[in-house]
Amino acid sequence: MVGRRVRMAVLVLTVWMLTPIGAQATSGTLRVIPSGQTIGIRIATDGVIVVATEHTELRYGDRIVRIGDDAIHHIADVARSVHQWQPHNRSLAVTVVRNGTRRIVSVVPKMDAQMGRYRLGVRLREGIAGIGTLTYVAPQAGVFGALGHKVTQPDTQAPIVMQTGTIVRSMVTSIAKSHDGVPGEKRAVLIDDGHILGTVKGNTEFGIYGTMDNTAPIAGTPIEIARIGDVREGAAHMYTVVDGQTIERFDVRIVHVEHQTSPAQKGFVVHIEDARLLARTGGIVQGMSGSPIVQNNKLIGALTHVFVNNPKNGYGCYAQWMAQQSGLFPIGSSAVP
Repeated sequence: MVGRRVRMAVLVLTVWMLTPIGAQATSGTLRVIPSGQTIGIRIATDGVIVVATEHTELRYGDRIVRIGDDAIHHIADVARSVHQWQPHNRSLAVTVVRNGTRRIVSVVPKMDAQMGRYRLGVRLREGIAGIGTLTYVAPQAGVFGALGHKVTQPDTQAPIVMQTGTIVRSMVTSIAKSHDGVPGEKRAVLIDDGHILGTVKGNTEFGIYGTMDNTAPIAGTPIEIARIGDVREGAAHMYTVVDGQTIERFDVRIVHVEHQTSPAQKGFVVHIEDARLLARTGGIVQGMSGSPIVQNNKLIGALTHVFVNNPKNGYGCYAQWMAQQSGLFPIGSSAVP
């Protein structure tokens, strides 16, 4: 078993198309198991991302998807295409996606005298790894939801255009505490034991979603997902991990509720009032994203963002939108089954 320390990318709010990816519930009351487990997240991008360049033609944040007639899925694909290039070909036609627009730019490779071969003159990334929190598992559908917000590129903050993704076990090793103006973070290792917990099918405004592995352990008692109209200001509980792999329950208070009639990210404001959690973390820290929040024995949503200048407070998104996003009931439905 090998542990590897990682940090999740900083995440931003951007509108994302709702696409159901799970099995829809057709009758009865929708019940899910709230989790709070810290998970490792690995996502491979569609194409490779430029994070540094020597060219004016290519820009920081460009996603290279094709060179000439060759589709690009991995950094090795870029190396192979450049290796086949010859000076008399004049330039390479590099297809990139820039700010959501697909375009072709002409790039002339440069000779690396030390290596004795041509290179594209860029530094690339083909995926990210980080940590977050598993929000819920729907045991009958075999579907999970996590994070409560989209995953973005750590350098550009652009949404990840995902090719494949997995979630794996993770262990919290320490906490960097939050202070006013300075958000803290969970420090964790991914547990690389060759076993995945689930496969990521979508990266959306309301988090990542996918299917659980048939052998993944799912423990807990299923509870209802709250209708948005059922959420009230007042006492609630949040489940998260601050040490190792132990899920703990902490007291929080819902101090503001947005009565949304259509999907939107900032659904309610959470205030951390549990003295144990404040002593250990200073409030909300990075890596808590996706921590489930339960009120009146119903899952009302997930923690998503921290107020940087007051880390005792943060935003949550409604579980109803998360459940719609993962396909547990039809998009456009105004009520939870």
